[in-house]
Amino acid sequence: MISRWHRSVLICAIFLELIVVFFFQTREAHADCLSFLPHGYNGYFVHLPKNEEFCVDTPNGAVFYKTNQFGARVIKGVSSEVPVHAFGESQLVEIFPRHGKTGHVLWKVYGKRDLYLHGAPNNGPNETLSFIDYIQRNKIPAPKNITIGVNLGFDLFRIIPGWRTTEKVAHEAKDIPFMMKHPTLYGVVNFGKAIAGNKFEFIDRPKQIERARQHFDKKTDDINIYFTEWLKNLRKLKNKYNLEIDVIFFDAYWSYDLDKKANFVSSNLEYNKKLKLIVCSNKQHYSIFKKTLFLQYSKKAKTDNLFTYTLRHFKKHPNQFHNITEFCAES
Repeated sequence: MISRWHRSVLICAIFLELIVVFFFQTREAHADCLSFLPHGYNGYFVHLPKNEEFCVDTPNGAVFYKTNQFGARVIKGVSSEVPVHAFGESQLVEIFPRHGKTGHVLWKVYGKRDLYLHGAPNNGPNETLSFIDYIQRNKIPAPKNITIGVNLGFDLFRIIPGWRTTEKVAHEAKDIPFMMKHPTLYGVVNFGKAIAGNKFEFIDRPKQIERARQHFDKKTDDINIYFTEWLKNLRKLKNKYNLEIDVIFFDAYWSYDLDKKANFVSSNLEYNKKLKLIVCSNKQHYSIFKKTLFLQYSKKAKTDNLFTYTLRHFKKHPNQFHNITEFCAES
């Protein structure tokens, strides 16, 4: 806990630095990589900057972005087939780098088509429904074949009442143009806000797995209820716009045990079964979807090969792509 006196001193120092940054370090051209991923919440969904090209430095390497007028990340393929319009959060958008010839995971499903990835960190399942509705009302022609990514590591918690997107997304959508034009200044301002409000997040990789499991065990009944409700709302949206929908489930990072000393992770059988029960208890709802896939990864792997530095995203491609019938038959 930072004392009031130290906090005041730090805030004064920050505002002095703001003056220096503003006059000498303002980044008008996007020549260098950003130290953060620009994104914001507009009260309905979370999106990236619109009509921009930029890169973001991460501990795993630089990630390059190109976006369209709706704030969707655009990844160009080599196929002349119809583009893939996908909606989800950071695992689907892939906010981590791909190295060498390894492309986006959706290319493993659809081939190397153009990808339009709508979403950003903390864009939960309900926000995804709002994003789809927005695109259907505003894009001409609106895509009628869409893909939805569900990250079981986070999205099962985001559908429970009490989840507040405004508490998880630090930026408002209206701030995105400013943060793109003055990223250094914006970073310092946010740092000042963090000090003033004691809102620092330190990622403890082993403890975050334990906390997520405890929360899942405590909220399992609510998750079952509201996941079913979300699927019903998705059905309504499908019927409203006459959509063809594919749903892709990404495994939960906290379904793995971490051996910190050996730098290995291994799949936890108990939590795999619990997650499967959530997914498969709703399999009667999946018949309306064109395709429902569950992505499964290596059961044991070196931690840094399978996961990103936060341990929250899978950076390695899945080993298996099960349709929902195959996946639930093993229950």
